[in-house]
Amino acid sequence: VLHGIRESGETLFWTYIMIGCVLYFFAIVATSLIGKRSAFQDNDLAQEYFGDVPRSMLSLFQVMTLDSYSPIVRELMEVEAWTCFYFVVYISVSVFVLMNL
Repeated sequence: VLHGIRESGETLFWTYIMIGCVLYFFAIVATSLIGKRSAFQDNDLAQEYFGDVPRSMLSLFQVMTLDSYSPIVRELMEVEAWTCFYFVVYISVSVFVLMNL
């Protein structure tokens, strides 16, 4: 029993590391493309959720868990339509690939 717990714990640890790396990568991209972009400078929601990398990571974790992310995405899409594609790619990678490891 202890061997099984240790083996699954090791796999779970590396899965969390991989999710953290992907989350960090997409947070840097989101901060650059959304938080620091001039089109979103006056948008309070964009600055609140994607103003810096830690905020972007928290927001993307919320998106990864599919926890009421649509109001965020819809408001950002009203400013720049391409943000929809960013979130589709992010959800495809984080939810459909990483969460099924």
